[in-house]
Amino acid sequence: MINKSKISFSVAIASLSPSNINKTIKNLEKLKTKPKELVVCFPIYNKNNFKFKSNFFTIKLVYMKKFSQTEQRINAIKNCTSNIVLQMDDDLILEKNCIDEMIRCLISKRGKNVIGAVLFDKNINDFFYRFKYKFFYQVLRDFYNHYICLAQPGIKKMGTLSKLGLNYGIDPRFLPKNLDCYNSEWLNSFVIGYKKSILCQFKYPYKGKAYGEDIINSIYRKKRGIKHYVALKAKFTIHKDQKNNNLILKFSNFIKILRSKYYILKMLNGSKIRFLIFIPFFFLRSLLCRILNNFK
Repeated sequence: MINKSKISFSVAIASLSPSNINKTIKNLEKLKTKPKELVVCFPIYNKNNFKFKSNFFTIKLVYMKKFSQTEQRINAIKNCTSNIVLQMDDDLILEKNCIDEMIRCLISKRGKNVIGAVLFDKNINDFFYRFKYKFFYQVLRDFYNHYICLAQPGIKKMGTLSKLGLNYGIDPRFLPKNLDCYNSEWLNSFVIGYKKSILCQFKYPYKGKAYGEDIINSIYRKKRGIKHYVALKAKFTIHKDQKNNNLILKFSNFIKILRSKYYILKMLNGSKIRFLIFIPFFFLRSLLCRILNNFK
């Protein structure tokens, strides 16, 4: 069991939306183990007399001139006073015991590690990354992932990056029930770790929305000897506006996503020819995601 009286951690968030922060505060207040402080970094143009309040932890607001999600996040982390830091986005909903399970995993693994959690999709009441579908979708997914994306076959690709840099998440149903932490090649941007490990972040090379920054950071951390684990009993969800789903089909967004994927490919020394083959299939998959909302 975790001795809560001895656990002290800070939460670092890069944000543009004060309304989202209010929702985040309410969610953090419901956790079994609550943070010592919440540090939020806004861009300076958004500076205002925001008033956030919590009876459970302190709230610190910091600002920076540059509009950059990754650099705002780094600034927030630097202003955290705890040795353990949880970085998260402002649109996440954490289950009550989520942080307890992540900290339990962090303490048990020791060393230079960062810990993630399992993403759950409340819209379909299932895990976001799933490894079992109806026969037709299963055949399509296996063909696309293995032959186009160069991923490992079946559930072997769980928690891995393909040779083209495509990321595959965790479905705990296919893992031993007594397993608490699973070693992964990558983690999304919701992670906890010791401050020094969390600060090991790569400044996103492009302006605007940081597509693929979680993969870029995972590769960057791994090259510096930091390991990634997923706490299998820790679950979180993302609050999404269904009207804004599948933005990938907007041409400008599609190009920016491909640009980030190509950057990841170069970090992994992947095949440029196979990447060119991948592009039309990737667009077709994105189209099917919108039409069928099932082929993920």
